[in-house]
Amino acid sequence: MDKLKKLILIAMSAVTPRRIRPRVVYYHSIHPSDKNSMHPDTFKSHLQWLIEHEYNIMSLTKFMNAFFGGSLPDRSVAVTFDDGYLDNFEFAIPILLDLKLEATFFVVSGLIDSSPTSSNKGYKLLPDKLMLNKGMLREMHSFGMEIGSHSRTHANIRQTLETSANCAGQEAYSSKTDLEEILGENVTSFAYPNGQRGVFSDNTLSLLRKAGYQYGATTIWGSIGSSVHPLEIPRIEVRNNDSFQMLARKLTGKYDLKRLSHITLNNTKRW
Repeated sequence: MDKLKKLILIAMSAVTPRRIRPRVVYYHSIHPSDKNSMHPDTFKSHLQWLIEHEYNIMSLTKFMNAFFGGSLPDRSVAVTFDDGYLDNFEFAIPILLDLKLEATFFVVSGLIDSSPTSSNKGYKLLPDKLMLNKGMLREMHSFGMEIGSHSRTHANIRQTLETSANCAGQEAYSSKTDLEEILGENVTSFAYPNGQRGVFSDNTLSLLRKAGYQYGATTIWGSIGSSVHPLEIPRIEVRNNDSFQMLARKLTGKYDLKRLSHITLNNTKRW
């Protein structure tokens, strides 16, 4: 009965007016000519729209620290990127720096080397793309960007844990130490590959907690509310063809009915 009440409240909140709640958005690739990427001009228009409408834009950890500290305004957005594509450095970073903004970049640590490696060496990444290298990560960090883990190989961490505790440890623990060795700083945030219901459980939460992560980001749709779990943070997907008008609709809750399917169905089956 409690679960049914929760679903009814979610449905009602998605179709009734409400305040603009804090949200976390996520992107992947930013490139002017790649069909699998968002054009840099579109990405810049998103950030400019947020600035013009007086949103507080920040990295995930600063955002969540402020939320749990009771100091996060409703009109706040954490900007995040998944995977760790080289074009993030080439096209997203200059825009963020020009606008004096910070973001969080969740990277697949096993594909970060001294020279850019191919995304084809990972699992279920965008094809035929180059990944960030160690020097780029250090520069991004020096610019004030947060670097978080997106596992070591981009594997489904729940399935990995069910198959091999050792391999799951590599995905969680080793990806963290990989990045800490590169950055010389503690890494406290993690984004689940795929991120839908079916990739995390009580066991994966325990794994991340033991590994020393403070925050875990999913791709479950939703805003940040009082019931949010620090290792199950909902995020809003930003698609490559989303205009700033579409971003505005997503941030104001126009598509929050998506949350119903995300929390009731195992969408990892399509991954």
